[in-house]
Amino acid sequence: MPNSANPKAQETKADETLRRRLAEFVEKHGEKKAIDLLETPRQTFARVIAGLSVRRATLAFVLAQLDKLASVDTSDASKGTDHGDE
Repeated sequence: MPNSANPKAQETKADETLRRRLAEFVEKHGEKKAIDLLETPRQTFARVIAGLSVRRATLAFVLAQLDKLASVDTSDASKGTDHGDE
């Protein structure tokens, strides 16, 4: 039977490194904002961070969003935050 006919074959779990990154992201931004920034439904986010099975495409999307936002966080951190005297 081909894998496309078996939905379970298309599922995977987040590894410990990704789960840790997500936890740090939530600590930094708060749960609601993190979910909004990742553009992921709360239930899906909960499954990923808990290490439960999700579709491979879902996990890839969450990882891509996290990577994209991490690069924004890094570039924002390097910019000065002084906005006075404009």
